[in-house]
Amino acid sequence: MSSLPPKPVRRAITLPALTFGILIAIVVSPVVVPVLILIDLVTGPRRMRRTRFWLLVIGSALTEFGGACLGNIALVRYGWRRGNPGWFEGNERAQFWWVTHHLDNIQRFAGPKIEVENPEECSIGNAIVLSHHTSHIDSLLPAYLFGPHGGLHVQYTLKDTLQWLPAMDLVVGNLPNVWIRRRPEPGSPMFAEIERLGASTDHGNVTVIFPEGTFFTPERLDAGATRVAEKRPDLEPMIRGFKHCLPIRPAGVMALLRGAPDADLVIIGHAGLEDFVFLADIASNIPAERPWKIHLWRFARSTVPDDEDELLTWLTRRWVEMDDWIDVQMNS
Repeated sequence: MSSLPPKPVRRAITLPALTFGILIAIVVSPVVVPVLILIDLVTGPRRMRRTRFWLLVIGSALTEFGGACLGNIALVRYGWRRGNPGWFEGNERAQFWWVTHHLDNIQRFAGPKIEVENPEECSIGNAIVLSHHTSHIDSLLPAYLFGPHGGLHVQYTLKDTLQWLPAMDLVVGNLPNVWIRRRPEPGSPMFAEIERLGASTDHGNVTVIFPEGTFFTPERLDAGATRVAEKRPDLEPMIRGFKHCLPIRPAGVMALLRGAPDADLVIIGHAGLEDFVFLADIASNIPAERPWKIHLWRFARSTVPDDEDELLTWLTRRWVEMDDWIDVQMNS
């Protein structure tokens, strides 16, 4: 069971809070912005870092509000016909608008450029996508890469706590996605839901999961390596060599692969978002000094092991390769 309050209760909290916050920010901006500009100029402007951060926060809040409004419009227009193509397309358009504008705001005010090394892979569907996870922001990347740019439908497994974001709750929650808990109970029906999501994977879409489960820290790496060593001590040396990644949690990946026995497997690696984990990190790293580099590795399903132990070994080796790629990008 989810630990979140019911939708009506949750939305009665998040939507008024977001609206009130935006109104306050707009009212105080005529005073705050000149003060921030002055401080930036006096303290040695790092390309107007404080001013940029304030504008990014407001832009992100307005995008969240816009996404929630589009979700409500789709609800009013199609809500009585849920499940029909108009309902799906309306919410998907809202999701892509929301994703694109969030990333546009980040690039405009925080400065990073998004560089995809092999964008041609983003237009090929029928794939289970395993994405590296190092920031809340990188949850937007698969939809951005495969959706508006790749022309594919994108479906997700996502942490249920993200439903505290109004647009995620109102738009993403109305699409064929699965909300997951980080530490599900043994025998949780959640895995059956994930398997059913995998079964809907076809040539017109991709299904995304973040198998690391959370962001990298040395402490989490140590805990993850210790956890893996309890059942697979042979993998521990490889995992302890990671510099940027965490070991995967294979249960969700296995559920998706069981549901989609013919789908390829794609791994998304990225470098540069490590500076944009929390608000304090974003504020101190504006403007970004390096681009966000992205690489996709696609593996034909015939090359992916079916046995769980063999799959975990195979994926750990792929994670070693991705960790090495990230290290090269970070030090180049």
